[in-house]
Amino acid sequence: MSQRRSSNLSSTGDSERKSRRDSFWTRLAKNKDVWSDEDGDQELNQDQVSCRLIWNHLISELELSWKNKWKTVTTHPYIPFVTLVCLAVLLSISIITTVQLNNAYRAEKELQVKDLALDTGRWFSEQLNKVVSPLFTLREFVKEMPIFHDLPHLIGQGGEPGSAPYLNGTVIKFRNVSGICDNTTVGAAFDRISKSIRDHSNAKSAIVALNIGPQDVACYFYPLNNTEDFTPPLYFDNSGAVGLDLLKDPTRTAVMVKTHQSDGFTVAGPMPLTQCASCPPAVRVGFIARLPVNMPGYNIYAGGVNYTSWGFVAAVLNWDKLLQQTDFPKRFEEDYGLQFELSKTDRILNTSTNQFYEKFSVLAQSSKATSIDPRFYYNVSLPDEGTLIGWSMAIAPEDGFDAPWYRPIISISVILSIVLSVLLLSILIEKQQHKNLLQEMLPAKALNSLQKSGIFVQEFPVVTIFFSDIVGFTSMSAEMRPIQVMKMLNSFYTEADKLAIKNKVYKIKTIGDAYMCVGGCPDKCSAVEGAERIALFALDMIELARRFRTDDGLEISIRAGIHSDAVVAGVIEKKRPQYTLFGDAVNMASFMEATSEKMKIQCSHVTAHLLKTAPNRHKFTLIEKGVVELTEQARFTTYFIDRSTECIE
Repeated sequence: MSQRRSSNLSSTGDSERKSRRDSFWTRLAKNKDVWSDEDGDQELNQDQVSCRLIWNHLISELELSWKNKWKTVTTHPYIPFVTLVCLAVLLSISIITTVQLNNAYRAEKELQVKDLALDTGRWFSEQLNKVVSPLFTLREFVKEMPIFHDLPHLIGQGGEPGSAPYLNGTVIKFRNVSGICDNTTVGAAFDRISKSIRDHSNAKSAIVALNIGPQDVACYFYPLNNTEDFTPPLYFDNSGAVGLDLLKDPTRTAVMVKTHQSDGFTVAGPMPLTQCASCPPAVRVGFIARLPVNMPGYNIYAGGVNYTSWGFVAAVLNWDKLLQQTDFPKRFEEDYGLQFELSKTDRILNTSTNQFYEKFSVLAQSSKATSIDPRFYYNVSLPDEGTLIGWSMAIAPEDGFDAPWYRPIISISVILSIVLSVLLLSILIEKQQHKNLLQEMLPAKALNSLQKSGIFVQEFPVVTIFFSDIVGFTSMSAEMRPIQVMKMLNSFYTEADKLAIKNKVYKIKTIGDAYMCVGGCPDKCSAVEGAERIALFALDMIELARRFRTDDGLEISIRAGIHSDAVVAGVIEKKRPQYTLFGDAVNMASFMEATSEKMKIQCSHVTAHLLKTAPNRHKFTLIEKGVVELTEQARFTTYFIDRSTECIE
C-alpha cells in the first residue's frame, strides 16, 4: 500500500512537471512571453499548436534575427563597405573578363564576316564578268565587220555639219538617225550576231537586250522588243531609246566619260526600265553594262578629251533574273545563317541645280534584314572595281556578333557576384555578432590577447571587489515556481547590469542569486577611483533592491560586501571562456558579503581607508561595525557604507 501511494505521488509529480513544461512550449508556439507563468497548471491542448501558430513563431524568429542583423550592419559601417567593395570587385572582374572574351569573339566573327563580304564582292564581280563577257565578243564583231564601220561617220558628232541633227530643234538628247539606225541590212547582221552571242551566254535570261552605240548614240538593239523573257502583256521595248545621244544627256555624260577612260566595262544602275510614263517597269532593277570600242580613225569628244573610239557596245541586265540564277540569298541565309543587305550608292547630277547628289539603292536583302537593328550590321565596301563602284554590303548574323554565351555569362556573373557578396555579408555579420558576444563576455584587451596567443593573464596591484546575494533566497525560491525565480533574477540583474555600466565597473559573473563585479579592472584606474566606483554601485544596488517588486508584489533584500586588494585576472577554459579574478581579495570580498547584514554594505578597513582618503567628487558616510575575526590571527575592523554625498567644488 505504501509503495503504491509512493508510485501515485511520483506519477502526480511527473504529470505536474510535464504540464508546466508543456505550458512553456505552448506559450512559445503562441508567440507569448516565455517568462509568463499564466496557465502554468493547464495541460497541453494539442489542437492549440497549429501549423499557423508555428509558422507565426518562425516568422517572428526570422524578423527578430533580421532586426539583429540590421542593427549589426548599421552599427558597424565597415560591414556594408567591405561587402560593396567585394561586390564591385567581383562584378568588375567578371564583367570585364567576359566583355574582353566577347570582344575577342566578336572581332574574330567580324573578321570572318568581312572576309565573307569581300569574297562575295569578288564573287559578284566574277558573276557580272560572266554575264557581260558576251560584250567582248560583240565588240570584236564590230571591229572586224565593215558593215558597222561607217555608222559613226554617218551619225557624226552632235552639232557638226553633215551629222545627224537633233530632233525638234530644242531637244538635244535625241538625234534623227532615220536611214542610219533602221537599215535592214545592218540590222539583220546585228540581230544574227547578237542572237548567237546571247543564246550561248551563261545568263541568257538576265541579258534582256544587246545594244551598239556608234558615236555614243544608241542605235541598234537586239531584241528591239523582248517578249521572250517576260510574261504577256508585259514586254521590254527598246525602240524608245534609239537615237539617244548619251554625251548630250547630262545624267549619262559622267558614265560615258568613265566608259572611254577604261578599257574594261562599266556598269550603270540600278534603275527601273519602263516602256512609258504610266506603265509598270518591265525591269524592276536594271543595270546597263557598257564596253568601249577603241578603233583608230575614230574620234569622240567626251568631257573635253578626244578619245580614239568608235563608240560602245552595251548589255541591258535584269538584276532579279541574275539573282535567281546565282541563288545569292540562299548563299547567305541558309548556308551561313546571315542576314544581309546589298546596296549601291551613286552620284547623280541634278540637271535643274547642276549639282550632284547621292542616290542609295538596295539591290538585294535577306528575308529578315529589315527586322534587325541597323546597329548590329557590319558594313563592308566591296572592291572598287569597274563593276562594283559604290557597292557595299551590310551583314549581320541572325544571333548577332556577340558570343552565344555572352549574355548568360553576364547574368550568371552578376548573380554569382551578388550571392558571394551576400554570403560575405552574412559571414561578416555572424563574425561581428560573435565578436560582440565575446566582447560582452570578455574585455577587449583579453579578447585581443586570446586571438593572438591563446592566453591572457594580468596582475592588478589594487582593485575593489563587490559581492552581493539575495537574503532568504533559498526559502523564497522554494515557494515560487522555477519560471518565476528565473524571471525575478533576470529582471533584477538586468537592472543591476545597467547600474554597472553607469558606474563604470566591470561585471564578473552571477552565480545563482550572487552578483560579483570589480572596480579598477580590466580597465586600470587608481585604487581610490576603483573603490569609489564600487561604493557608488553598491549604494545604487541597495536602492534598486529597495524599489524592486516581483509580479506577485514580493520584496527582496540583499546584502553586500566590498574589499580592496591585489588580484590576478585571467581567462580560463577554451570551450566557454570566462574572465575571472584570483587571489585572497576575492575570498575576502566574499567573506565581507557573507558576514554583512540585510540591506547593508560591509567593507573592509582597506576599502574604508581608500574611501576616506578619496579626493574625488563624493564623500562617503562610513559606520564602524566592529572587529571581525577572519582567523585567530586575522582580526580587523569593518564598516558599513551608509550613504554618499556629492561634493560641490
